[in-house]
Amino acid sequence: MARQPQARHNMMIFVATIFILACLIAVYFAAGFHPGDPSPVSSSAISSMSR
Repeated sequence: MARQPQARHNMMIFVATIFILACLIAVYFAAGFHPGDPSPVSSSAISSMSR
């Protein structure tokens, strides 16, 4: 059976679409749930780290 170029092209588009969607979902979760604003460190946490 010979592979048809059209089928290969469609599969490449499908894989690229899935990859782009996965990247967009990852960016959404990274930006939405990890905004980059760290919580303040309490003094008890600092004193236990210095021991």
